[in-house]
Amino acid sequence: MPGSTPIYGFPYLVNEVDPPDIGGATQALAERAEFQVARLDGAMVGFESASEVSPQSIPAAAGTPLRWQAATSNVGGFGKPNTTEWTVPTGGVYAATVQGLVSNGQSGRAFAQVVMANREFRTPFGGAGESGWGAAGIRRLTAGAVIRADLYCATATTVSSATLVVYRIGS
Repeated sequence: MPGSTPIYGFPYLVNEVDPPDIGGATQALAERAEFQVARLDGAMVGFESASEVSPQSIPAAAGTPLRWQAATSNVGGFGKPNTTEWTVPTGGVYAATVQGLVSNGQSGRAFAQVVMANREFRTPFGGAGESGWGAAGIRRLTAGAVIRADLYCATATTVSSATLVVYRIGS
């Protein structure tokens, strides 16, 4: 067992005098307490939404916000399923990545983008029937700022799978 918790470095308080860490219970309790403190002070905020429940149609030549069906990880409880936007709960530096697959390759203009408080982080894709795509951005945001992911394809397609990950990485 490591000597301290991962975020704040709280000691696990297990040594020769203390009772042994039976089945990892002391470590699990210390890490859970640390997680709750981090959640309250905003050190840990983020979520991951992955693999939409049903494929999403993307019309030709139109930027389309992706709709996320479920949060597979929701640190701090701020990720909202069945929405196209994520509202930042506390200010800080945030990192966002989106990636996925479309059902047919794109040979015309195509791009994925992460939009963070109206700033677009855009990555083109396409050529030779390419169907994988992704984009990422890092930006200092204030509480209430909005993050979303968009997809633009010259040819109508369907998003067959996608993942959006957003985490606060600094204050």
